[in-house]
Amino acid sequence: MNQKNSKSISDSSQKSLFSNMSRSRKKISFSRIATFLRCPYEYNYTFINKIENMKRCGPKIGLGISLHAALRDFYKIESVDDRTLNTLLLLLKRNWSTRDFKNTHEEQTLIEKAQNILTKFYLHNDHTKTPSYIEQRFEAKVNDLIFVGIIDRIDKIEDNYYEIIDYKLEDYLKSEIDNLQMTFYYIGCKYGLGIDIKTFTFYILETNRKKNVVLTPGEIEKNMRRIQSCITEIDSTNVFIPKINALCENCGIKSTCPAHRDTNI
Repeated sequence: MNQKNSKSISDSSQKSLFSNMSRSRKKISFSRIATFLRCPYEYNYTFINKIENMKRCGPKIGLGISLHAALRDFYKIESVDDRTLNTLLLLLKRNWSTRDFKNTHEEQTLIEKAQNILTKFYLHNDHTKTPSYIEQRFEAKVNDLIFVGIIDRIDKIEDNYYEIIDYKLEDYLKSEIDNLQMTFYYIGCKYGLGIDIKTFTFYILETNRKKNVVLTPGEIEKNMRRIQSCITEIDSTNVFIPKINALCENCGIKSTCPAHRDTNI
């Protein structure tokens, strides 16, 4: 993201982005919005009925959780000399999430995959640099809305500017959702943590590459309108209809889902 784009959002234009937001909901997160866009039926179970043990599941979910936890603990190590590959792999073992595996062979296959992913990550990154924030929670009040969330990692890249790094296992992202997530993080950093973000990065662990997102003032304004539209739609929805999507495989409620039963997904 170039410096011109990162500095071109004035305080007055930022204020105008939020002036017409719905005031019917106090707290809003990217997880809520993304879940509703992905599948209203899942949203109903997760955020309205709050059914226990209905969260997303499956081997890939466990793999992603394990990798995130290992990287979190790795960068919390104060001494850079102790940030070795062996330490990173030990942290993977300590944080391994043993969930939803069909058998021990499948689990062992994913353990080896996780080890390969972290080995490549270690060899291609500078570990002498300590992130400024690790799994940082934010709460940013804008008018009568409170934006909440957790950011995997924030690095300081210049005197007054930072880079957001969000780890993803796979590159299943779509530009619209990418920008929406980073807009939440932009708001969290600007209005919650009081820092300015210059670079927005998704780190795709499986392929060991970075995917940058450019957020212009126009993109942020468009995303805020989308958020407003989603809040309005959520508040006016009485029947939450299931929607078939690419992540149905890992859905914790697919056994109860009419769409799943009808299509044998």
